[in-house]
Amino acid sequence: MKKVAFFTMDVEALSETSCIQENIGYNNNVCDVRNGMIDYFNLLQKYGVPATFFVTAKSISCWQRELSDIIKNGNEIAIHSLIHESVVEYSCKVFSDAIEQMKKQINDCFQITPIGYRAPCFGIGNHTINWLESCGIKYDSSALNYKKASRSNYLNLDNFRKINDVVYERNGFFEFKPSVVNTFFGEIPVCGGAY
Repeated sequence: MKKVAFFTMDVEALSETSCIQENIGYNNNVCDVRNGMIDYFNLLQKYGVPATFFVTAKSISCWQRELSDIIKNGNEIAIHSLIHESVVEYSCKVFSDAIEQMKKQINDCFQITPIGYRAPCFGIGNHTINWLESCGIKYDSSALNYKKASRSNYLNLDNFRKINDVVYERNGFFEFKPSVVNTFFGEIPVCGGAY
């Protein structure tokens, strides 16, 4: 069987991460991961590997030029968040408005319409997927389904067709499940900076 890998990066400043703000109090406006983003992009370019970059509103304002270069070189920009906080408690209106604002910002800055999404804190749930679809989003990569993630939610994938261990599909909507590995301590995520 042919192996397929998906390369992604959440483009966000450390100061945006809600768990950092709440627990450490680190909250400034420094756009502090630019060098890491560029190093990652250059490494992918070196080997001809395209990737998806999930962006926040703040990252667009900090790195619009760099993100434009990333797009020009065949990579994809998708939605991460308007405000980097868990969406678990969001109403349909608040969630949908945030998605629409991000779609507009991305379109205004890069003249593209994003079709992908990853929830901050992997906070996707069954109802949230339906809201994404109604906003015209075609895929999600948030169903971590990790029980110890306090700001996350659970997405029941039983009503999706399993394509492989990572890719699920339902009526033309795709879920690219973030990776977890089995360890001596049980399943743990291999994604997300807080982990």
